[in-house]
Amino acid sequence: MAPVIIGSLLPDAPMFVFYVWQRLQAVPEQTIWRELYYDPGWQAFFDVFNSLPLITLAWIAARLFGWRWLMWLAAGMALHV
Repeated sequence: MAPVIIGSLLPDAPMFVFYVWQRLQAVPEQTIWRELYYDPGWQAFFDVFNSLPLITLAWIAARLFGWRWLMWLAAGMALHV
């Protein structure tokens, strides 16, 4: 059950990293959510963790290598997305 729960939270992890990084630099909330959030670099970072093709590849690789925990993690990520 733990891999599914972690997988369901993992797609949002980049957004938490983004937010904490910006707040550590004392960036105001309005600037974070109205401007920086839409920066193409940050959007690309968020997209990697929300990519169904990449999640599917991870699931296939896990299946080939018999890594059940990764299969369940990828399943949790796919359900989140």
